[in-house]
Amino acid sequence: MLPSTFSRGFNLALVLAAHTAQPRNLVLNLFGRTFHFHIGALGAAIILSVIPLLALAILLIVVVRHRARKAERAQRKLDKQISERALEERRRSASFGAEIGIALTQARTTREGLQQSAETFVQSMDVALARIWTLNEKANELELEASAGIYTHIDGAQARVPVGQSEIGRIAQRGEPRLSYDVPNDPEAGDPEWAKRDGLVAFAGYPLSVEGRVVGVVAAFGRQPFGEPVLEAFASVSIQLAQFITRKNAEEENRRIGEELKAKETETLHAQAGREAAETRAALAEKLIQANQELEQANHKLKETQSQLIQTEKMASLGQLVAGIAHEINNPLAFVLNNLFTVENGLDRIIPETEAHLSEPSMAKLLKVRARLAEMGEGLHRVKELVVGLRTFSRLDEGEFKTIDVGESIDSVLLFLKHKMNGRIHVEKQYGSERMLSCYAGRINQVLMNLITNAVDAIDGVGKIVIQTSQADGWFVMSVRDSGAGIPEPIRSRIFDPFFTTKAVGKGTGLGLAISYGIVQDHKGLIEVQSQEGVGSEFIVKIPLDLEPRKAA
Repeated sequence: MLPSTFSRGFNLALVLAAHTAQPRNLVLNLFGRTFHFHIGALGAAIILSVIPLLALAILLIVVVRHRARKAERAQRKLDKQISERALEERRRSASFGAEIGIALTQARTTREGLQQSAETFVQSMDVALARIWTLNEKANELELEASAGIYTHIDGAQARVPVGQSEIGRIAQRGEPRLSYDVPNDPEAGDPEWAKRDGLVAFAGYPLSVEGRVVGVVAAFGRQPFGEPVLEAFASVSIQLAQFITRKNAEEENRRIGEELKAKETETLHAQAGREAAETRAALAEKLIQANQELEQANHKLKETQSQLIQTEKMASLGQLVAGIAHEINNPLAFVLNNLFTVENGLDRIIPETEAHLSEPSMAKLLKVRARLAEMGEGLHRVKELVVGLRTFSRLDEGEFKTIDVGESIDSVLLFLKHKMNGRIHVEKQYGSERMLSCYAGRINQVLMNLITNAVDAIDGVGKIVIQTSQADGWFVMSVRDSGAGIPEPIRSRIFDPFFTTKAVGKGTGLGLAISYGIVQDHKGLIEVQSQEGVGSEFIVKIPLDLEPRKAA
């Protein structure tokens, strides 16, 4: 439907055209009477020749503006749909790792855990086919252990893949992931006709490796290209799968050693007697103890890594959520601020012009409206500061090595925890003059979040938290001191142990300080605690100023 402006312009063109039979009278009526001057025949002819062009120009302007507004509305709708799809994909990717972790923890056998993981790939990541191979080092070939999606069998041509042969074997040989978004035309794809028949276009394969040693390969095929969040989730899960396979291999090796021990013990008892048999049992027992210790260390490392991965995924999801909220608030906020500025300027111009024509009560009302607009502006600028703080916090989940303003990082964490303090806790910030630190921003932010959260939880009722930053002797020092109950002496040596917590059931996982300790260690730094019961606790983090990023393996 054409807008009313367009209709009026079109009608004007028709009226002008209808009067072309009497050009001189029409021009005289329109212009001569209006401007009170005489128009000759030549002037009327010139004006009349211009009028159709003006009508056509008005018509074209109306049509162009109508189409531009329609295109702008369509673009805004498309941008909103893209943003919603991206947030949904981030949410699914964040929960994907947790689902895989649960499946691997509950699995009794290697094949059971890998099959459940492959099914989770298909269900959560919307892939057409997911498969997982484990490496048989003796035969130097990959053995298919799990398959889910359009094919669920684990026999056939892909059941055993020699290392270095086919696309899967080369991933294991190189120890590097491989991506393809045109599988039917990919020269390394083994069977392009199969891919065309099933409509497969995307491929993602990752080596499963622990400390540089490949233990398997995971691969996924899709009917549409994989998004960046999906690929990040695949890379994260490949670490969990590799550690699971390593742990199960260690358990199997332990069982095999146990059986060998029994067989050798029986053989020794039959072959020798007395002292020789006792010495043999002692040697075998020592070997078993060593194997059990290695298994226990592997299990402990796996649990610690899984807890850190879950916590990191939570922080990443939180950062994405905060970024989305800040973005959605920022657009209407900018619109309101711009319009408020226009209204204030308009009133500032109108008030002097109308002051002489308005009564005193009316002028007072107008000035009151101007004052209310100023108060609205102050409130909107506070909302803008809040949005800036949220966007700063959302950028702090980045895992890259860069230079950050530690003061800004602390301020964003305090803004995020403001609801927990609820006006009962006074925060005193004592920032040093040098606030820049080169570090892994997201991980340092996680340390600050854990320490400040613990300080808030330690204060029952009204209290005070003092946060300090400084530089001394080549260290960047951050201190968080609270006026809580303090940490009892008998348990201070255990506060950095994973899963150790003094909080009530359901209120703490015991991972915060353990993860913070590991992050500080990765930064080649130190973390210290000073506490006195009934007075409070202080956690001090020191990061070297000359820290350099880790080199990629």
